[in-house]
Amino acid sequence: MAGIILVTNLDGAAVMQAVKKVARRLDFTVGDVSETELSLQKGNRIAGVLLGAFFPFCDFRAVVRTNADKSVELDIEHNSPRVTSGSMGVKRVKGQAQELADKIAEEIVAQRGEVLRRDTF
Repeated sequence: MAGIILVTNLDGAAVMQAVKKVARRLDFTVGDVSETELSLQKGNRIAGVLLGAFFPFCDFRAVVRTNADKSVELDIEHNSPRVTSGSMGVKRVKGQAQELADKIAEEIVAQRGEVLRRDTF
């Protein structure tokens, strides 16, 4: 899976709460996978298969890790529905992932944290 990395000085619990808050505000369904991993879904899986270019199904994972230097890394992995929705659907899914990451970064700053690094993988 491709994705976005945000590194911050907030603690892991605060980052998890920020992800949940922002994802719900953006109409994602949020599921707890573990203490450090969330499942984030948006859209309809069937509509994503039939009309993926127009109504892509977003199936993301958010994983929080604490690094040796005590910074916290958030990996937002997003699906790439090329087979079911073509390049247009993939662009829309990537756009949703970018918007989610942007809003999470804003929430981190609102909580008086810093985004130390942002990258893609």
